[in-house]
Amino acid sequence: VNQVLSGFVTELFALSLFLLALLLFRHSIPTTIVWLPVVMLPQLLFTLGVCWFLAGLGAFLRDLGQIMGFLLNLWFFLTPICYLDTTLSKTALRFLGKNPIYTLVRGYRAILLEHTAPEMGPMIKLWILATIVFLIGHAWFYKLRRAFADVI
Repeated sequence: VNQVLSGFVTELFALSLFLLALLLFRHSIPTTIVWLPVVMLPQLLFTLGVCWFLAGLGAFLRDLGQIMGFLLNLWFFLTPICYLDTTLSKTALRFLGKNPIYTLVRGYRAILLEHTAPEMGPMIKLWILATIVFLIGHAWFYKLRRAFADVI
């Protein structure tokens, strides 16, 4: 939890620098930044849930760290962060629509670069998914916690 919250604070700092750069180069900060909590809070919930789940699992699977490094790299390249989703086929976009990070990226792009509100349909689905992942991850970790002493 501490590392996730520390990463969240780092993100807030980086976001502040980005907004400062917008102010310096574009001479304004978009009013759509009021939508940032709508994107940032489910990101925090989702990340906490996944981390709790993996922390519980990691006590039993020693190589989970190496596997996760590979999977996170793969997830990064499957999410249109360094490329635009407009270059993808309709089939790829349907597949991409199942990726919760894609919804986050689109939300951040809408708010910070396009000066529009994020799409509410995908955002509502993300909030629901993030809440479920958070609750399941939390329950999973606290259920497995009793067995940690036996395997560590």
